[in-house]
Amino acid sequence: MRTLCSLLNRAPFTLQSGLLLLFCSYLLLGPVPNSSDIISASLALGLLTLLTLISLVTIIHALRVKKRLSVELFPPDDVVIATKQAQCVLRLPEFSLLPGTFLDCGIAFSHPGETASPKARASTVRLYGSTKTERRVAVHITFPHRGNWEIEGIDCTLGDSSGCVKLQWRIPMQSSIIVEPPIQPNTTLPLVSSTQRPGDLAPDTMHRLGDPFDIKPYHPSDGIKKIVWKAFAKSGELLARHPEPSMTPEGFVAICVLARPEDDELCGKALSYITALKEFTLDILVGCQGHNGRPLGYDAETGKTLLIDSVWDAAKAGRGTLQTDLQVLIDTCASGSSQMQLRKVVVFCAGSRLADSAESRRIVELATWLDSQSIEPVFFLTQPQSLTPHPAQSRLSQKAQAIFIERPSDTPQSYSASHYQGFLSTCLSKQWEVFL
Repeated sequence: MRTLCSLLNRAPFTLQSGLLLLFCSYLLLGPVPNSSDIISASLALGLLTLLTLISLVTIIHALRVKKRLSVELFPPDDVVIATKQAQCVLRLPEFSLLPGTFLDCGIAFSHPGETASPKARASTVRLYGSTKTERRVAVHITFPHRGNWEIEGIDCTLGDSSGCVKLQWRIPMQSSIIVEPPIQPNTTLPLVSSTQRPGDLAPDTMHRLGDPFDIKPYHPSDGIKKIVWKAFAKSGELLARHPEPSMTPEGFVAICVLARPEDDELCGKALSYITALKEFTLDILVGCQGHNGRPLGYDAETGKTLLIDSVWDAAKAGRGTLQTDLQVLIDTCASGSSQMQLRKVVVFCAGSRLADSAESRRIVELATWLDSQSIEPVFFLTQPQSLTPHPAQSRLSQKAQAIFIERPSDTPQSYSASHYQGFLSTCLSKQWEVFL
């Protein structure tokens, strides 16, 4: 069906010309032979002659313009932010259009693999007349989400003003536009260290948090150096120093960002948190959904690059891929230092995702899998835009309702509060930390 629609869209004759042909066929096959209607015959033959003449002139002129036209694209100079309007510039050489014809130019994007994400909305530039010098025109584009948007070429359409005939072609072009997630304000999320190590392995015991050592009954395997002789002199009991596991700012902070293409707000929040952690000179390792073998991030810049490059794979991530992505993060942390043991993983997740029953179940399964490895998940969540008190409608009922009720494109999506509250209850029962 999609291929058929694409072929019909690229056909030189439009729906208006098809209806006009049907009308002329009706006149020639109906009233004209039955009643010898001269007016109907004149009207039908006149319309057919006019349509044929317009078609021939437009197609011949379009082929000439296609042969001579070359377009150069200038991407935006400034940083492009998702959902914000960006401006590209097209430079066209001198060309001439016949009266009653127009030329439309628009940017065609391509994405690796199939994705359910909406395409970038680029305004089409319509040109008339002729020019003796090169022409520069601005094309305004609104990108729905972050990503490395590859440009396949420039789509050109030359048609007549009556809308009966058009000819489409594409000028190949290799370029791309990097779209970043929206910038978030400074975060107030707490610092969560992901590692623990024994107190006697700390490089500087004078500036550690907590007591330097615990006391326990002496065991011959502890060695003589760990005996607390002052306590033995007072009580006569042999006691030994026992290293106390302490949360150290010098440890790793392992972060996993479960961001789909529509979760740019979550990406901005995670990058803001990473920037705040870097001010404490902490070692950071950033993974994300759909990273697919890409290098993990270690600061805000590399984390942003990872989130941008992995957006198309994140749209296709299934239930098993989330565990695979997180396992790579865990293995990398474990191989970084043999003296540190991963205890916590900071998981960024969108609240709207948890308000969906299937997605909420996937995140709970992921957290349970982490818990089974003695790693505690710490969730940093964003609030859904709007929550409904009742469960969300099924997809079938939503499609049926969309037939009769037109929903504005800028209307925020509603999510079920029951699933979101159920996830929070699960975290409370399993004693998983959650921060909003």
